[in-house]
Amino acid sequence: MSNNQISGKIPSWFLNFTSLDTLVMRDNLLDGQFPIGFSSIQFLDLSGNQFSCSIPSSPELNYMHLQRNRFTGSLPSLLLNSSSLMSLDLGYNNSGGIPSWIGELSELRVLLLKENNFSGPIPEQLCQLNRTLFMDLSLNNFVGSIPQCLNNISFGRIDDMEYPFYPRYSGDWCVKIIFLVSVLDLSCNHLTGKIPSEIGDLHKIIALNLSHNFLTRSIPKSFSKLRHLESLDLSCNNLSGEIPPQLIELHSLAVFSVAYNNLSGRSLPDGVKGKGYEEVDLTAFSASFAASYITCLLALASLLYINPYWRRMWFHLINEGEFLFKLSQTLQVFCFMMKYFILLVSHLHENL
Repeated sequence: MSNNQISGKIPSWFLNFTSLDTLVMRDNLLDGQFPIGFSSIQFLDLSGNQFSCSIPSSPELNYMHLQRNRFTGSLPSLLLNSSSLMSLDLGYNNSGGIPSWIGELSELRVLLLKENNFSGPIPEQLCQLNRTLFMDLSLNNFVGSIPQCLNNISFGRIDDMEYPFYPRYSGDWCVKIIFLVSVLDLSCNHLTGKIPSEIGDLHKIIALNLSHNFLTRSIPKSFSKLRHLESLDLSCNNLSGEIPPQLIELHSLAVFSVAYNNLSGRSLPDGVKGKGYEEVDLTAFSASFAASYITCLLALASLLYINPYWRRMWFHLINEGEFLFKLSQTLQVFCFMMKYFILLVSHLHENL
């Protein structure tokens, strides 16, 4: 029931489906309060709606995807009822604050809290999520220093057998990508102080993004221990000193950005593998991109010409002013997932 114009509340008679374990109603116009009593629900995706009240919970819940809604205030303690929760996505809301009990969600593997207007210091209780492999706290208002205890988190690839919905919902490629890469993203906050050397203990991490903060001092030499790292973004900070020559030991590193700092030394040490921007055939890339763009436009025009229903829907979206909003939201999600899809392809290529 996704990608429709369904509006209003989720009807209470849904509770009659006592064996319902999967509910996917993303990208609709649903609002109001989520019905309480879904005791068997395990996979819940209500992203892209207009919910602003209570966040649902269930003792059997494994996966909850609620990004792009209108939730406000702190995360409710009702989530503690979902002790088996493995993936929590509340990105692009206005949730306000991360509660101290977040560390009690011991089974959590994926935590996506991007652009939620969180403020204050990053709570050290997040360090108790030692089985997490993907943590995105970007585009918030966190202040203070980066917790040294983040090295308690594994940031390692999940075993397929641990996560029942990974093979079961194989059609959801977004879910598959998230569970194949290990990422820590603290970009676009107001973090200060030095980068903890303990970050170098995250041996299995693939992508680390600390850009667009106010971090100072030098890049820790301990980063040379991040042997699986493929993307490192430290740009737009106040870092100083020399870029550690030890980074030459990061043979998997494909993306390395330290722009807009006060660093000295080589920006990309010799020996680091991966094609740089200067090695890309821009002429061929531009030509193929233009050809693909024109092909898509012609296909869309043909589809609208043949199908009168889609043609009416297209004009309706434009007239109602919803088209640009939907397009921008879709592009945000697409770009976010493509970023980590490219990392995954690079990772697989390195292992072949």
